[in-house]
Amino acid sequence: SAAMTRLRLLLVSAWLSVTVSTGMDVQKRIVGGNECERHYHVHLRIVFADGTSSFCGGTLISDQWIVTAAHYLFPSSSSSSLEPALTPKLHCADFKLVDCKSLIQRLKADIPERYSRRSHQHWFCAKTDLGDSGGGAVFEDKIYGVVSFTGDPKYVCREDIGIMDLCNQDYRKWIDDTIKT
Repeated sequence: SAAMTRLRLLLVSAWLSVTVSTGMDVQKRIVGGNECERHYHVHLRIVFADGTSSFCGGTLISDQWIVTAAHYLFPSSSSSSLEPALTPKLHCADFKLVDCKSLIQRLKADIPERYSRRSHQHWFCAKTDLGDSGGGAVFEDKIYGVVSFTGDPKYVCREDIGIMDLCNQDYRKWIDDTIKT
């Protein structure tokens, strides 16, 4: 549609540093689960200059803006273009938030340079699967976070994932300021 061609991407660097332990269910787009409404969930296809491509999730936050994980847009210095990729059905599943302590310990011990780059940022943790990065953590039609990274990049289901906390005041201000421009 015309609205999809006008979409600009709101880039969100998805690394955070707050530990949260709660049993609250959060609903998001995920492979498996139940069919859900398309009104704010999107799939993006990024096409790189060398012809390779990758898919990621995203969430419509206005009629012209999508929030997603920045690492899909800038995995290296190569230039790229984005195309909306329509899928026949989207699926939603509930997932539980988990305590971030084990993820933080693993990052500190096994991938210290990765942890040190993100230790000042705000995030919470959950369990999900490969390919869900960029998708929104949504509850009652409100986006609370963006699926950002896994604690074990080789075996994605082995460790918890990090979700950027969009409720953080600094991130929220940046999003609001970016949308106004």
